Amino acid sequence: MRLKKIYLPIILGAIILNSANLFAQHATQIKDVDELKQEDKVIIESYPNVFKGAEINKVERLNSKHAKVYYSVDGNEFEAVVNADRKDLLLVATCKVIKNDDLPQLVKNVFTKEVKGKIEKAYEVTTPYSSEIYRIDYVKKDGTLKSIFYNELGAVQKAPY
Repeated sequence: MRLKKIYLPIILGAIILNSANLFAQHATQIKDVDELKQEDKVIIESYPNVFKGAEINKVERLNSKHAKVYYSVDGNEFEAVVNADRKDLLLVATCKVIKNDDLPQLVKNVFTKEVKGKIEKAYEVTTPYSSEIYRIDYVKKDGTLKSIFYNELGAVQKAPY
């Protein structure tokens, strides 16, 4: 009798967890950037604190795992990087366009000294798991656009996506 009381909750718990796992495996995935663009509502509902009042301008695939959402809020330009192939979008990073003059002086000094390039655009990058970092887009000598990430002290950081 005592064993039944112990095993019954364990068996019921296992059945519930297995059912939840099966449901998660059968959830539809957003496979295409065009489909993601049509799902502006999904983007906004997934992260209302980020996209509230936002106008989604464009969505493009960065690689096999990530898509970039270009949006604007109150005249400010933003980019958000999300996991592209998931119904429940995971926010990887948000990037706010800032003026070159708004970059920390240390970051500008390091960039000018090491890269010796012209800043095309500067961004404040925020990720769910790190402190604020800065992204600088610049054009290489061969004409390709490149991005480099720095922390507020001018140390190069790994790209969050």
